Amino acid sequence: MKKIAPKDITKLELLFVKSFRLLKSNPNKAGLMILFDALFLVSAFGLQILFRYIAQSLNISIAMPKTTATAFAYIAFSLLYYLIVLFAYSFFKYCVLDFIRSLFERAEFSFKRLGQFYSLNLIIAGIFFA
Repeated sequence: MKKIAPKDITKLELLFVKSFRLLKSNPNKAGLMILFDALFLVSAFGLQILFRYIAQSLNISIAMPKTTATAFAYIAFSLLYYLIVLFAYSFFKYCVLDFIRSLFERAEFSFKRLGQFYSLNLIIAGIFFA
């Protein structure tokens, strides 16, 4: 385990204090970050309710599928749900990271790299679930 030199701790503390002061001086951006995190939670719970309703209406059950087709439908439905929730996560975190970046430098908000961010999250999730 690498030990952190006292000089490095001071740099980390200064960076944290600088970040905290920037956030404190921009309460509107701090509020937007909290709002976007809350919106992600609301969207995740909303998607869960929506997919549960759709699964019940299609008679897709988690308990021992009766046929192979039902098992494949369940797997496909679960994968679709996971991809949509991961996209929602990527969208909201991309927005929060852009707000954080705008604290340090003047930046225009753009969705140009959202696809790359979503792909990165897909790869990371694939590594963890493989």
